Amino acid sequence: MSEKSPITPHNHIRRPYQEPWISRCKPPLFWESIQRKPIEEKLANMKAAIAAGADVNELDHALDPRRSCGPPLDMAVKEDDCNWEDLKHNIPIIKLLLEHGADPRLEGIMGAPSPLDYARYRAREWPPADLEMPLFYRTVCVMLGDAAKRLDDKENGVKEEEGGNASQSSNAVFQSCFVA
Repeated sequence: MSEKSPITPHNHIRRPYQEPWISRCKPPLFWESIQRKPIEEKLANMKAAIAAGADVNELDHALDPRRSCGPPLDMAVKEDDCNWEDLKHNIPIIKLLLEHGADPRLEGIMGAPSPLDYARYRAREWPPADLEMPLFYRTVCVMLGDAAKRLDDKENGVKEEEGGNASQSSNAVFQSCFVA
């Protein structure tokens, strides 16, 4: 009969602790945008993942849907999981995801708002004492709104030249950041 060593609080842990839902998210598209790394390193890791076939619209695989991150664009836009100082540098990441087909209209699991709806809300509702974050969210709102309009036009069979003036479209999207 073999003797088992007694389990102590630490000898049964084989790797650093992570909540189970974290380990099911697929890095780096989900987590790179909130890492405390230089933006160039984040972008390089995300480009490599996209080149290797990562889906920019894939929902994470959270075991508990209440803990879902949503698609990678959610992580790049929402401040729930990161430092605001890091978030405001995510414009190039958001641009990269959009260039590779990220859909800003996609809602998260359990009815979480889409990145576009979230950016519109935060552009209007951010406390006035912080001037950088409303500017970040207004910029993001225009980027996501333009991408959503292009996707809508494509789905409805509207050609780019028929879609109207791009600056008028951007202006309308920007104005939507201020209307409830």
